[in-house]
Amino acid sequence: MTVRALFLYVLFLALIRPSRQGQTSLCTTCLTHQSQWCPASLPTLQLHACYHTYCPTNCVLCPAGTYYLATANTCPACPANTYQPDPYLYSLTTTSCLPCSSCAAGYYKATSCLPSQDTVCAQCSVCQPGFYMTTPCQPTVDTICPACPPGAFSNTTAATNCLACTPGMYQPNASSSSCSVCPSGSIQPNASATTCLSCTPGNYAASPTDTACTSCAAGTFQPNASSSSCISCPSGFFQPNASTTACLTCDPGQYAPTATVSACTSCAPGFFQPNASSVSCVSCPSGTIQPNTSTTSCTACPPGAYQPLPAHTACTACLPGTFQPYLAASACLACSACPPGSFMLSGCNGLQNITCQPCTTCPDQPAYHANSNNSKTFTPCSLFFDTVCGTDRSCPLPNTSSYYSWMLDGSIQLSTIACRQGNYLSGLNPKTCTPCEAWLVGLNGIYCEPCGPLQAPYIDQASCMCVPPSTMNASGVCVCPDGYYHDASAGVCSPCPINTMGLGGSCTLCPLGYYSPSTATSCTLCDAGKYRYSSDATCQSCGAGMYSQRVEFKVCTQCSTKCEDGYMASACPGETNTSYMICSPCPTLPDHASWGMTLDTNLPCNYTCDAGYYRGNKTEGCLACNTTQCEPGYNKTACTEFADSNCDTECKDETKPRLFSQWTLGCSWACSPGYSLSVTDYWLFKVYECV
Repeated sequence: MTVRALFLYVLFLALIRPSRQGQTSLCTTCLTHQSQWCPASLPTLQLHACYHTYCPTNCVLCPAGTYYLATANTCPACPANTYQPDPYLYSLTTTSCLPCSSCAAGYYKATSCLPSQDTVCAQCSVCQPGFYMTTPCQPTVDTICPACPPGAFSNTTAATNCLACTPGMYQPNASSSSCSVCPSGSIQPNASATTCLSCTPGNYAASPTDTACTSCAAGTFQPNASSSSCISCPSGFFQPNASTTACLTCDPGQYAPTATVSACTSCAPGFFQPNASSVSCVSCPSGTIQPNTSTTSCTACPPGAYQPLPAHTACTACLPGTFQPYLAASACLACSACPPGSFMLSGCNGLQNITCQPCTTCPDQPAYHANSNNSKTFTPCSLFFDTVCGTDRSCPLPNTSSYYSWMLDGSIQLSTIACRQGNYLSGLNPKTCTPCEAWLVGLNGIYCEPCGPLQAPYIDQASCMCVPPSTMNASGVCVCPDGYYHDASAGVCSPCPINTMGLGGSCTLCPLGYYSPSTATSCTLCDAGKYRYSSDATCQSCGAGMYSQRVEFKVCTQCSTKCEDGYMASACPGETNTSYMICSPCPTLPDHASWGMTLDTNLPCNYTCDAGYYRGNKTEGCLACNTTQCEPGYNKTACTEFADSNCDTECKDETKPRLFSQWTLGCSWACSPGYSLSVTDYWLFKVYECV
């Protein structure tokens, strides 16, 4: 009883209680005047108080669940299917219990009828969207509405079944009223799906409703998973295959002028390209040629030839009266003329200019006259021949090495006739020994002949000598020293030009990236940070942000300022600016992964595993996440980039009753069979019970 009720009760007693003088008479007449003093219209609490006041010994109090039996003056329990809820039943006459109520249509018996309480009916539940009805409402059991499982949904109330998510859609959660469309770059070919499948690198899904991924066409690529389109191969790159994750680099000697090509184009004759990933070819400069396709360099025109125009396939020989002693010439030089008082020892042969030599001055030259009767003759110096001083007009006297034996028929017996070395036998009548010409020698005294390669007549024209700088080897053959080549047309050893090396009598071009001075016997590699190409006389310095690869210092390569996904960075050689770097390809990308940033910044090549996969150790790559459903009562953790999911966490739900309830799917719960949920709302909180 509250304080307020107690106050009212005391007040009421004060109002209705008669004086003490009449209390005894009132009590004796309680039975006959009860209704007069305690009208039945009084509130229950006041009526009880009235009975207790006027008839404390004659009124019987029957508690709830009992009734008053006057014949026995007792309160027996209410019979079955009846109840009596009044806990203050005072009675002087026999009373009875009330019949138990029945639940109306649309209600079920939440609590059965008790002796002290009537039946408690609750309104039947209606299954909401996301749930479906397995059992309709019964007189004693509420409607059972389990949740639609993942991959299914219901979008109406009182649904009797769940609908499967159609292909192209998914639903990872239970009790859902709709399905979600697979995001761009993913597909789902099956119904009742809880996840979408990511398109693997090299493939894409353009529409959210696609049920299959499409391969990237030739000339395109896609390095990432879950993509909605492919990327065109940029200029300088190509891709002949479909479903690829990267484009291929056009090799040196090839180019790709536009994007989205499936093959590179070969550089045409007269053009070259030393670099990979090029969008065009370079014309061979004047002085060089290239007769072939797909080349990385041009060939220098050799000495004696030239090419005045770029992008040509053949060199032109120097015309008569011109020469060119060097490589890679764009023009030939005009030959000189010997000055007066000299004669041409060797002519202009296209490879080198003329060689002049002063004319010989004969002793007592005035005593020698051409066509005179003297026994000596004289031939003056001419354009091509030296002075010929006086010689014997007649044959010399016979000696042990000079015989004249005539046959009767006028023929000569060569075995018995010979002139001195340096002369030859001319004529038959008279028989004359004539000096050999200046550039010939008479080695046998019978006829004149030229000296061998790289040889010239000695002063007496009776023997040959090696023309410097050639020297005679052990076999008696004149050979050019290293650093020189045998100029067959001039009969001399000529210096090997710059950027060539001379070995074995010939000159060989230095490879690109190497250099040499004239008469060199080897080529020297350009220093780091320098390069030399075919038209360069010496090694050139690379500019800022450029470097030359040590393996071939023929070109400079631009350093990168940022490495793309799938590449690792290292310092740019010879470059002090740390913002420049060299990008090298990373190791092979693991399956089910794509290049990109990751939480682990210590990895040199960052990649992330696709959805549904997590990173194992360095050798395992990306492993599939565990898809096993947890037992009821355990919560499944999420599969992260570096950890698989697990079922080690027990479910916690403060609303789940401790009695007569059980876990269903995951961390959802329901009352045990035969029990229904009762919720009591206490404004600040609710109490959930299974009854």
